[in-house]
Amino acid sequence: FPEMGPHSWVATSSSSSYSLDENTIRDGEYGMPSHCYCGGRVIRETSRTEQDPGKIYFSCEFRAKPGYHIRKWWDRVIEEELEILHSEIKRVSGEVESLQTHHRAGMEELISELKDGELTFIIMDMRIAEKRIADLKEEHEQSKAEITRLELVIGDFNKKYKAVESTFAIAALFLLLAWFLVWFK
Repeated sequence: FPEMGPHSWVATSSSSSYSLDENTIRDGEYGMPSHCYCGGRVIRETSRTEQDPGKIYFSCEFRAKPGYHIRKWWDRVIEEELEILHSEIKRVSGEVESLQTHHRAGMEELISELKDGELTFIIMDMRIAEKRIADLKEEHEQSKAEITRLELVIGDFNKKYKAVESTFAIAALFLLLAWFLVWFK
């Protein structure tokens, strides 16, 4: 099925009265969708077309009904999931840097202004903030590891897909040659 601009959807009827609002498009625009624009579940399927045999894609369980339904290639979904993961890592990194900067800048000022009794509460708050920073750093490292793992999975998938594609082409060539020899014998 063809890619349709920036949105991955297909109209199943030219006389459809369905419409797509911007929130609906945005919800299904990136990553692994869980629901179609029409509200149906998104299911995983394998292409049986001559152009893309065996290629995995996602579509709506109600795709036969009139209206707009999601259709996305598996590899595009993975690319989008990686983009989402990269964005999340950048956001978490920004939070970590912001917390560290804010924490350091205010610490000296607070210590000089506080009495000895209030210092205990500040130290407790600092320990909580340091724990949160450590947790964010750990999340960041886990996200980086997940990206690396997904990149390896995609690389392996692409290698296997290309190997199957090459084997199919060679088998088809031999079949055609055998048919040609039998026909002109």
